[in-house]
Amino acid sequence: MDARLVIMFAFRPVLQLPDNPPNEDQIIMSRRILSLVAGLGLFAVATPVAAQSSVERQIRFGVMTGASMPMGDLGDAVNIGWHLGGFGEFRPENFPVTLRGELGYHSFGSDDFQAGGFTAEQEASMIPVVANAIFVLPSESTTRFHLMGGLGMYRFKFESSSNIPGVAGSSSSTDFGINVGGGVSFPLGQAIDVLVEARFHSVFAEGSNANMIPLSVGLRF
Repeated sequence: MDARLVIMFAFRPVLQLPDNPPNEDQIIMSRRILSLVAGLGLFAVATPVAAQSSVERQIRFGVMTGASMPMGDLGDAVNIGWHLGGFGEFRPENFPVTLRGELGYHSFGSDDFQAGGFTAEQEASMIPVVANAIFVLPSESTTRFHLMGGLGMYRFKFESSSNIPGVAGSSSSTDFGINVGGGVSFPLGQAIDVLVEARFHSVFAEGSNANMIPLSVGLRF
C-alpha cells in the first residue's frame, strides 16, 4: 500500500498514511482564494494608465492580502491559505533602492488524512517579520515594475488533531528566512498606488526548509 509522509519538520512526530485526494471543501477553498486574487489583480490592471502618478514621498505605508501557496515539504503538510499584512517604506534621497519593513500573518488550510479508522488533521500559521530592499525598474510610464528581496524571522505554529495516540498536539518555532520576487504598481490618483506582487520565501527550519509563494494585492498610501 502506498504511504504518505506527513511533514512536520524535525520537531514534529512522523506519521505515515496513504495518499488521499483533496476533499470538496479544500477544492472550494482553493478556488475562492485564487478567484479573489485574480479579481483584485484584474481591478489593478483596469486602473487607467493615463492616471496621474502618485506623489513621490520618502515615507509611505501600505496593506496587502492574497493567497499563500505552500511548496515542497510544507505543501505536503498543509494546503493553500491566505495572508494579510502591513508595511512601511522609506526612500532615502539620492538612493536607488527603497527600504521596506513588513509584518504579516499567514494561515494555511488544513490537510486531512485517513487510513482505515484512523484520521489526522493538521493546520499551520506563520508570522513573518521581514526587511526588504526594492529596486524600481526605470520607466516613463505610470505603470512601474520592481524587483525585491530581503530577509527576516518567521514564526511558525503547527496544530494537529487525530485519534491516533501521540499524534495530536501543537508545536512552534522561530527561524531565519529569505525572500525574493517582484511586482508591479499602478497609480490610483495622486495619493495611492495599487500593488501586485509575487515572491518566493524559503525559511531555514530545522530538518527541512519551509518554502512558499504568496500572491499579493495591496494598496500603498
